[in-house]
Amino acid sequence: MRDHERIGRGQLAPRTLANLTLAAARNAENLLALGYTAFVGAGSVPGLDMALRRAVDRGELRGPRITPCSRDLMVSGPPERRNPEVKKRIPTDLMRLADTPEEMAEYVATEIAQGAEIVKVFSSGDDTFPNGRSHELLFTPEELKIAARTAHEHGALIRAHSPGLDGIRNAIAAGADVIDHATYADDEALHAIAERGIFVVPSLYQPHMLLTTGTQHGKTTEYLETLEFEAEVANTLRILPIMVELGIPVVAGDDFGFAWIPHGTYAKELELYVEKSRYWGTTHMDGQPRTVVIFPEYGCRNCRVRPACTSGFTRRLTLHPREEHELLQRQRAEQNTDAWKQRYAKRAGVEGTICQAVRATGIRCSRYRGRAKTGLAHVFSATAIDLHRMDAHLTGRPVGTTHFADLDLDPKPSRKTRTRHP
Repeated sequence: MRDHERIGRGQLAPRTLANLTLAAARNAENLLALGYTAFVGAGSVPGLDMALRRAVDRGELRGPRITPCSRDLMVSGPPERRNPEVKKRIPTDLMRLADTPEEMAEYVATEIAQGAEIVKVFSSGDDTFPNGRSHELLFTPEELKIAARTAHEHGALIRAHSPGLDGIRNAIAAGADVIDHATYADDEALHAIAERGIFVVPSLYQPHMLLTTGTQHGKTTEYLETLEFEAEVANTLRILPIMVELGIPVVAGDDFGFAWIPHGTYAKELELYVEKSRYWGTTHMDGQPRTVVIFPEYGCRNCRVRPACTSGFTRRLTLHPREEHELLQRQRAEQNTDAWKQRYAKRAGVEGTICQAVRATGIRCSRYRGRAKTGLAHVFSATAIDLHRMDAHLTGRPVGTTHFADLDLDPKPSRKTRTRHP
């Protein structure tokens, strides 16, 4: 092996192909033991997924049903930074670099001929990649379409690594069957994904664990600060409830195999989804700011107390902004105190007086023109109310109850009535 290939292998995968094969066999057995009955590959060294699939099918290895994936089909960089020298440094048993549409079609067909049932491509980069950041395009739209068309013609699926918005849009337009990450998808992209029935595999566990435990695994603080993973985690949490609401098929899975997310810790990914994916965001309703809280469907689905909490698939709360919400809660709590009820009784008396003045004397409409005559009419109305109340007091006439509109022909028995001031 040439020196530059040995250097490249050390940078991308410190273990040999033989060691990777043994580790993959152990991981397949562990997957089945942990209750996973199927997995879909998302990028493999040449022939590894296919060999595992054959071994499981023959009964030579205990493992789940396997949909074998191709090697990563990559390019040397964004279209404006393609560099043929990079291709020489990357060992082909780790990934294939195709910098022309012809190479792309050839490599896709070759991987499928070797047994791949799904092909992995990269429409945009990643903050941890040396050849392109998350928001940068790697494949051109034409290259993506060629890869997807070739895969579909040969009966295989195509999955696109697409955290950036432009990469997501290109993957949708190319006809991708699976989009990995979809981190920065906007509402338009999410609706397009839902309409086409594209599967989405978000990434939450890997960036979260790298940010929180990366220094324990040799990553420097300076390196972690260069990543935009905090924004990626926040955007993933933002789109999760939207994807559930739109009916997008969301699939669990992440870049397991790193030191900070070793194989066998798959359940921790699901735990993190439940812990972190309660959506809490702001919106506007009727022109007023509101805070929306959406609990994850996968957390609510099997909850034993869900019938007592919500009649839907998941619980959703709409709240006033925090300051207003806390003020309302304090005011509502105060309404249950005797001091508040005593103060409110004065308002009931005032409202009863206004109601009586309107109904008995028609005070809202003046019978005269000019302020002097109208003012005198108000005095007469007040005098009439006083005489009416004196008569009610002396004769023992009971106070009236709340008036119901003519349309309310059958008021509910439980409806409370409010007494007027005598």
